[in-house]
Amino acid sequence: MRDENKVTVRGRLAFDSEFHEDPKRTHFAVLTNIPFSSKNGDAGRETTLHRVIAWNEDLSALKKGDSVKLTGMVTLRENDRGELVYRVILDEITRTHEV
Repeated sequence: MRDENKVTVRGRLAFDSEFHEDPKRTHFAVLTNIPFSSKNGDAGRETTLHRVIAWNEDLSALKKGDSVKLTGMVTLRENDRGELVYRVILDEITRTHEV
């Protein structure tokens, strides 16, 4: 079996994308909402924030609320506070249209 690290995320941008020159990269985050029902039948949703980085790409045209579908690789790293955080290294992104 061949190892694979690939994720697909479909959601809306949490904030405007941020392009940085040195090194060239764009940071943004995508929110996903997963509906669920509790044991007593109450409906709810779980919202997850997916941090994304795109190397060597200027995606500054992406704005808060844009609906997107992306694929990439998940990485895990330690932040300045010693917490483990994951992010998606972007492979491909398309804007989607909600109906």
